[in-house]
Amino acid sequence: MNTTILIIEDEPTVLDNVAEILELEGFDTLQSLNGGEGLSVAREHKPDLIVCDIMMPMMDGFDTLKRLRSEPEISQIPFVFLTAKVADEDKRLGRELGADDYLTKPFTRDGLIKAIRLRLGKHHALSGLQQERQQKTARGSRRSQAMLMRIAAVEGDLATLRRLIAEVDDVDMLDDQGNSALMFAIMMRNEEAARLLIKAGASTELKHRETGLTINAMARSMGLRNLTD
Repeated sequence: MNTTILIIEDEPTVLDNVAEILELEGFDTLQSLNGGEGLSVAREHKPDLIVCDIMMPMMDGFDTLKRLRSEPEISQIPFVFLTAKVADEDKRLGRELGADDYLTKPFTRDGLIKAIRLRLGKHHALSGLQQERQQKTARGSRRSQAMLMRIAAVEGDLATLRRLIAEVDDVDMLDDQGNSALMFAIMMRNEEAARLLIKAGASTELKHRETGLTINAMARSMGLRNLTD
């Protein structure tokens, strides 16, 4: 089954361009010219990801996202803003409402495809972690605690992460794959969770099993220099 992308954009030319790029890349597309129609399409078809403009009449991108996140059946769909409006306050509002990414107009084909594949990959990773959590039975074990810390760090569930930090005697404990919660927070660019773990004493010198990079080096390579300075 092909991946389906819903595009919500009030400029027909931009809408057609985005759809053409995605379809040539092998994605199926759904198209809407406004937020209200886009929500109806999302409810009916449950797309794998939504690309949405911000500046639209009647219902702008922020209102569209807010409505989407309030409906349980479609609230988990990854959401990427495609917009020329990139002021810091707009980005903060988008993050607070649950936006996964911003792509700035004018955009390139490669930039569009990269942003979409990145968001889809992260969403699939989180879905796998949630299934893992549901299947876990040994809740009291150290491995279980390590796994739960990893999930909380990836998902940005800071309340759960604080609780687990208070319960364990080693915030650097590794999961079954040999990775710590801090390592996963860095890999998923979750700076809030990473800062919380570092403040709790997590080591930035642990090495990733496959790459051999320390957490410090991983953070720098991903542009998270505030964590390593």
